[in-house]
Amino acid sequence: MAVRVARGEGEILGCEVATQGAVGYFWQDDSTREEAERVKLFEQARRNPAGLPLRWYLNEGLALPGDLGRLRATIEQHELRLLILDSFYNVVPGIDLKDEGAEQVVALLKREIADATGCTVLVVDHMPWATEQNRQRLRAYGGVFKNAATRFGIYIDAVGKKLSIEARGNNIRGFPKTPAYWDADALELRLVEHGDHDERVEERAERVLTYLESRPQPHSKTAIRKAVGGRFEITDEALELLKRRDRVRDLSGDAGTGSDTAGKAQGWIASIHAEEWAPSTLSLLDGTGSDRVGAGHTTTTPVPSPIGGQGYVGTGSEPEVTPL
Repeated sequence: MAVRVARGEGEILGCEVATQGAVGYFWQDDSTREEAERVKLFEQARRNPAGLPLRWYLNEGLALPGDLGRLRATIEQHELRLLILDSFYNVVPGIDLKDEGAEQVVALLKREIADATGCTVLVVDHMPWATEQNRQRLRAYGGVFKNAATRFGIYIDAVGKKLSIEARGNNIRGFPKTPAYWDADALELRLVEHGDHDERVEERAERVLTYLESRPQPHSKTAIRKAVGGRFEITDEALELLKRRDRVRDLSGDAGTGSDTAGKAQGWIASIHAEEWAPSTLSLLDGTGSDRVGAGHTTTTPVPSPIGGQGYVGTGSEPEVTPL
């Protein structure tokens, strides 16, 4: 959500992001180093552009309600449109989540922050220990007034390895409890597509074909999965379906990418572009014959060069830890 608002594009809960704005993510936990590593991993998966207006505040010691004035000043200084507090438990030290103090903090966030500045406040919270009874009506931990002050809630529940999401609120469109799954490559929680399985495969096949026909070069299966979105299993079935219909071709056999030593293109490609990537049109790699190298005649020991790259894709630097 933070990235999509900062970029001003994409969807959140099925609704297109209409306005781009700066985002502040306050992550308060017990390990700044672990948080920073997670941010790096997330940035690498997202490949965010440099200068994205997303500021990470890692363990700034934010303590509400005492720091409410500093929090508001930070929002106004950086013109934040979305503020994320992760998690509520860690920004209200010394307050029992079941007491009225927690309810008052939520009410203050709404009145002194959201209403006063126009910045949306998203709080990562916890639910009571799950039982069959309270799963019928998912809610945040704490009293009734705390939940009443919350204008919209996205509730994530887990039963074993099965995930589900429910969204509801006041005068805002939501959806009933819906199966979900964790997309480990994209690092996103996604809703399971509804409808008949064959219909979903057909619909995915259309998206895959449109993507490949508009890009006349081989693509790895991983790249196609990320481009069209949704469950990977559906995308894989769609590729095989299109292959049987000769609408796409797998030039590698293992859905790799690049070219092998024989100059043969590898990866998935639309059939209308396949001939352009025939081996005859590709130049071969220039190697060195064994008669020129010989065995055991090198005068120096080859030193491997370090891998070039950035550990923090998108900004090219370590995550920025900005004081309040």
